[in-house]
Amino acid sequence: VDEGQALVKKLAARNPAFLSCLGEGSTELKGKAATYPKFDEALERIVTVEARIELCAKTVLKEDLAQGKPPNTKISVYFKSLSAGMPIKVDLSDENVMQAYRRGEELFYRKTGQLNFACASCHTPGSIMGHKLRGETPTTPFGDAAHYPTYRTPVGALESIQERFARCHGQMRTQGLKPGDPAYADLEVFVTVLSNGYPVSVPSAR
Repeated sequence: VDEGQALVKKLAARNPAFLSCLGEGSTELKGKAATYPKFDEALERIVTVEARIELCAKTVLKEDLAQGKPPNTKISVYFKSLSAGMPIKVDLSDENVMQAYRRGEELFYRKTGQLNFACASCHTPGSIMGHKLRGETPTTPFGDAAHYPTYRTPVGALESIQERFARCHGQMRTQGLKPGDPAYADLEVFVTVLSNGYPVSVPSAR
């Protein structure tokens, strides 16, 4: 969180527009992260917190803060920590968000890879959820997105939720996607909606 805050201050010192870009026209970031992911009318696509960070760095500072890379994730942890304790409220009344939710739901239940697994194979009641899977215990998807980005003790590093998607895909022996891929944005919408009403719980460790 401290490193993310220092990065934001450093980048905003170069150009104050970076901070107002993160805040969608405001320099006040408190509570803003609880409404993500959302549909951006100007961009005509779903935007996550990490996508907003990448976009603002690129458009304002001409700097590459790619999603899934440590600088982006550190800023994301700081940004989301400013909403800690506030309920997640992804706006499903927006038809574009609802469409992303439905696409993400389809991906959540789609079986793929050599093991023929889906996200739902580990993360829904009646699956192996709650049971030991080697050294891990698959969790319920409800409230799960509220913790990300999180410090993952098995990895020894901060991990964004889309990095976690890619890691899961690797464990399922299927082709993972890069953080920022539209399919992962849709999946993030779906699992975050399952956390609607749960408080943002960043920073966290698992």
